[in-house]
Amino acid sequence: MNVLPPPKLRINYDTTRLDIISCGWVVFYICMAFEHEGKIMYGLELIMDLKGCDIETFTRGSIGSYFDMLCDKIDMQQGDRHFWDDEGLPPEECQTNPKTCGVSAVQFILTSTIVVHTLTKLGDVYVNIFSCKEFDIKDAEEFTKFWFLAKTCHSNTIGRS
Repeated sequence: MNVLPPPKLRINYDTTRLDIISCGWVVFYICMAFEHEGKIMYGLELIMDLKGCDIETFTRGSIGSYFDMLCDKIDMQQGDRHFWDDEGLPPEECQTNPKTCGVSAVQFILTSTIVVHTLTKLGDVYVNIFSCKEFDIKDAEEFTKFWFLAKTCHSNTIGRS
């Protein structure tokens, strides 16, 4: 079997936008650095654990609307969206474990992902927002608490540097 050497790596540099690296076979999206709280960062991840939420918000329709409104609020460009749940399954195949019963969803954004995991039997929601484009963490957290009608929210932010 003949294996061709990889083509030369091409990098398009522009510190104001998402960069594209192409090596011929695969295209990788990377981001340039930004300053957050006095530090140079390449991305931020907001991790939220919400408790005592309204389980009526744990539907594909509600979570889809959450993604739409959140992306608008924090100025993110949406990509594909995927759900993982029991929709369309016969009752005997549905999840019954409190730690797996619920809707999970991924909203790809141009600069990474927003992930939601709901636990219907516990009334909990776990949300991760990761982006290499800076966003308003406080706005994202407050909107998420409001959307799921959470009684409590514990959050952490991780800067990727």
